[in-house]
Amino acid sequence: MSGVNDRLVNVGPMLDRIDNWYKYLSNNSTHLYESDLIKFHTRTGRPLGNNAFIDKLETITGKSLMPGRPGRKPIKKQ
Repeated sequence: MSGVNDRLVNVGPMLDRIDNWYKYLSNNSTHLYESDLIKFHTRTGRPLGNNAFIDKLETITGKSLMPGRPGRKPIKKQ
């Protein structure tokens, strides 16, 4: 959104496609499913993309980005 490159994103190609990202993202013509999907991933803090994309992000960041198993972790018996 700020138009600045970082470790994960080179903004040049996207700025070539969309001139005004604020206007593009706030456009009501966005398909409802896509809009809801973007909102969901924004709330979870997890990236939106296919497994190959997320694997690449995990390699770059050194962090696990895929959702884990839901619920409490089992208690380890000693």
